[in-house]
Amino acid sequence: MRLPFPQSACVFGQPGISPTSAEYLPMLVLNHILGGGTLTSRLFVQLRERRGLVYSIRTAPETLSQADLLIGRFATENVKTQAAIETIQAEWRRMAQGEILDKEIAAAKSYLKDMLPVSMDGTSAISSRLLAVQRMTQGIDYIQQWRNRIESVEPELVRRTARKVFVTDVLTFAVAGEPNGL
Repeated sequence: MRLPFPQSACVFGQPGISPTSAEYLPMLVLNHILGGGTLTSRLFVQLRERRGLVYSIRTAPETLSQADLLIGRFATENVKTQAAIETIQAEWRRMAQGEILDKEIAAAKSYLKDMLPVSMDGTSAISSRLLAVQRMTQGIDYIQQWRNRIESVEPELVRRTARKVFVTDVLTFAVAGEPNGL
């Protein structure tokens, strides 16, 4: 959509994985590596630190009533939009090829193991987590077993899931603004 703004806002994504799938936890590890780890993710490092294309970028799995998605968001100056999209596409290809280092997987697992307990810092957060567990049709011990479940995710399963899930041909971008070159 063409809008007369100095920046373009972009949402991008593709089909994701259901929380009830055996590949969901490896997908969480992959998401953290790609765009879920705020200052450490591949997309943040490539787009913000190395190229100065965006201020922030983030990805997250989204579960809707009729679809499971992996989506991301960023905003940037109109003249930088095309370069940002091309950089995201390049990182998506790397993920699709299973180019994930053991140290990236270990760092993501370490973060994810501690993230759940830390995020439950009040009644609202706790009830929100419990509702999510119920919606995912997980057992009553899901939160208690979180650390063990994340730890049990093997690096080869993460790479295999990446090769299956990341499909560059279906990665879609929606841009609002007046981006140059698009």
